[in-house]
Amino acid sequence: MNGKKKIFIALGIVVVLGAVAFANLRFQRTDGVSVNTEAVQKRHLEAMVSASGKIQPTRSVNISADTMGRVTDLAVNEGQRVDRGQFLLQIDPRNL
Repeated sequence: MNGKKKIFIALGIVVVLGAVAFANLRFQRTDGVSVNTEAVQKRHLEAMVSASGKIQPTRSVNISADTMGRVTDLAVNEGQRVDRGQFLLQIDPRNL
């Protein structure tokens, strides 16, 4: 490489770097995006979820008695889990 070629390459690099620096300064944004910051601190977070839907049991059973009559004692509450053979209710024995 001769001396003139080296000078032209160096001059080209200087011109390109100058153009990049000029463009950077000329088109620099003065107004940035507004950001709210907060200091890091330990605190409790409460997550709340609101949703709508329909809840259905995995198994539903209709209960009926062999005889009709007035219920005098109800031993379980609606929605309560019961076992097979568990006492559920008593029918008034006077009307049987």
